[in-house]
Amino acid sequence: MRLTMRHDVAIIGGGRWGRVILSVLATSDLPVDCITLVTTHNAALAQNVVSRLATLHPIRIVSELSDSPSVAIIANAARSHGETARNLIVRGAHLLIEKPVVLTLPEAQQLLSLARAARTILLPGLSYRFCSYLHNFARRIAALHELSGFELHWSDPAGEIRYGERKTYDASINVADDVMPHIWAILSVLFPQAVFSVKSCRMARRGKSATFTLSAGGMKGSVTLERDSDRRRRMIQLSAPASLDFSVEPGTMMIGAESMTADAEWANRPGPLARELRYFLECVEQGKTAEDDETALLESVRLAESASAVFSSRVPVEG
Repeated sequence: MRLTMRHDVAIIGGGRWGRVILSVLATSDLPVDCITLVTTHNAALAQNVVSRLATLHPIRIVSELSDSPSVAIIANAARSHGETARNLIVRGAHLLIEKPVVLTLPEAQQLLSLARAARTILLPGLSYRFCSYLHNFARRIAALHELSGFELHWSDPAGEIRYGERKTYDASINVADDVMPHIWAILSVLFPQAVFSVKSCRMARRGKSATFTLSAGGMKGSVTLERDSDRRRRMIQLSAPASLDFSVEPGTMMIGAESMTADAEWANRPGPLARELRYFLECVEQGKTAEDDETALLESVRLAESASAVFSSRVPVEG
């Protein structure tokens, strides 16, 4: 749809991902009047990012938000998401909250109730829902028979360069809280009718590696999450002869014996975050989100919370 409403957009949080959001938004053709980045500790880093950008919109960097933005993106510490969101909802702001939206399902439900009462948009920041290569892979596997399971591997090194900056994981939350919202988003694209539950967890490397067993009806799968790995890895292998390795985007699909790029037009398309930001503003302009968006918010939190509970209850076993 063609966007006509213009917005002052606030980004709450100046960490690495907040700065990535700033760079994408600042160089987009979206109808933005002004971007305000709110950060307590990362103003200098944010200013360095701005100085390198060919920005299309005015940007200001502040330590606290004095006015009430019409639109806000919450990208501060995960444990602060709930309080930040509640404060902004009562001020009438439409919100996109980066993953993990919050850490418990009751808090997610409370935020949705508050947003409904205030008639504000509340959208989860799950950019893998907008990945073209995942949707391409989903279309290719839709016709496969005997598809009954999968293995998904997600590994992160201690540090790597992403979007021009060194990326490290959020050590204040466990790997399930941190990554499982992404896993939910990936699985929701590939298996849109499945509602997965966490059945068990096997840990290794003193809790730096965890393999979760998931099930949904007749579909079973395993999800291995690793921190401090030797390399970045993003791969899903299906029980049918098909796989997707997206360690380097857009990745490579294997369907039977045929290998192909997962998106031949990747370099010419807006990336997942840019598509997500546009969709967010479309929802604001329409004054509503889709039913799938509420499901995404609640189910991503539910899966992460259940995985975190299983993870936290286990004693790490070396292996």
